[in-house]
Amino acid sequence: MGSPEIYTNCHITVTIPGISGGMNKLLFNSFTPPSWSTDAPKHKFYGENATTEVLHGGAQVENWGPAQLGRGVDKEHLLFQWVQEIRKKGPNAAKKDIEIKIEDMDESGSATGIAVWNGKGVIITNFSPGASNAATNEIMTESVTLEAEKWEMMDGEGSPIGEGPIE
Repeated sequence: MGSPEIYTNCHITVTIPGISGGMNKLLFNSFTPPSWSTDAPKHKFYGENATTEVLHGGAQVENWGPAQLGRGVDKEHLLFQWVQEIRKKGPNAAKKDIEIKIEDMDESGSATGIAVWNGKGVIITNFSPGASNAATNEIMTESVTLEAEKWEMMDGEGSPIGEGPIE
């Protein structure tokens, strides 16, 4: 078995129903995936010879952290349009199901899928327009923090990993 291939120069594509139609995948320059954790309740009891033993059990409670995206600014302000929708309708009415694809793109433009993140009931909880500095020739960027009711990581083709999504 050879060494696993490591991908260092990836492109990010985000599909957001009703918003992402005009977003160029090359505008995205960073993605921090959501983190996952669970609570594993401990039950202590006395075993043989009065030794303390710990048993992990009980209900599994999943906790998902937010995802973060960074990108170059577009003149249509597509992500801020979603912010405005959240401000006008409220978070519950502005939730969206989104897809974030991470791909490795070679010199010819051919893409290899690495991972797909599906978010259910997603809203923007933080929008940060970047600073502009003409003296340093920096690209204007903006970043968003996305919270979801549920995140699911899939393989590069969008298929379940392991036993698949937990319902």
